[in-house]
Amino acid sequence: MILDQMFLSLNQKLSLVTIVFLSLLKCMNCDCGPPGIPSLGFITTEIKSSYSENMTIEYKCNDGNKLVYYPIRICRERKWTGRVPKCGKYSILDTLKSINSSLI
Repeated sequence: MILDQMFLSLNQKLSLVTIVFLSLLKCMNCDCGPPGIPSLGFITTEIKSSYSENMTIEYKCNDGNKLVYYPIRICRERKWTGRVPKCGKYSILDTLKSINSSLI
């Protein structure tokens, strides 16, 4: 009985170590590549040659331009969340049309 409990405990620990190791191995090289930069805009965070898992970037537009789409993107499983935002001299109606067309 005691040996069974010790074996089960050891087996559980090995399973946990295996899960953690595989999780780390899965994203050892999780580079999302360049996130893209909108014309008339820029990334506020430091531009890097490589972006690893869970790195976050933020976009802003040059003065006088408005941002369409969410300004934050996150590197997840070798892909960026969302899309590269657009910057321009948009009216509210243009912004709504652009967002609506991306949902279709």
